[in-house]
Amino acid sequence: MLLIWSCNSPLENKGNPSEKTKLLLIAQYQDFKSEVNLLDELIRKESNQESIQEQFRKARLGYKKMESLLSFYYPEYSKKLNGAAIDKNDYHDSNRKEVPATGFQVVEELLFTDEVEWEELIIQSGILHGFTQGLEKEVESIEFSDSNIWEAQRLQLLRILSLGITG
Repeated sequence: MLLIWSCNSPLENKGNPSEKTKLLLIAQYQDFKSEVNLLDELIRKESNQESIQEQFRKARLGYKKMESLLSFYYPEYSKKLNGAAIDKNDYHDSNRKEVPATGFQVVEELLFTDEVEWEELIIQSGILHGFTQGLEKEVESIEFSDSNIWEAQRLQLLRILSLGITG
């Protein structure tokens, strides 16, 4: 999906497919970052719940546009940004350290309810915002190869098939 668009984009005169894909990813990341910044700002102001929900949808869509490459190159960031809203507890760890869930799915649970818990929503939004900011240097330093781009797209198709449309 991403690859098809990158081949037909206005960036077509700027290098090979790997370079075009990198430019596209950086542009999509910048859009995603601005959507998350606006979401965080609206939540901190405790704005109208409907406008925050709409901005949440825009931010998540921004993430989904670059999910295939982020999941391939940075799987840990991907889990932190859009992992399941279930706290992680390593069964084999002797310390039984519990890692709290973060990301879009946690924010979604807090935001799409009748009674919004603003304190927790502000905390989770801040965490999401922090992960987004931390990802910036990583995205800019990715070195693509044609084979990795194809593999990322293949894995994304498998992920969609295994998780279904809702995943």
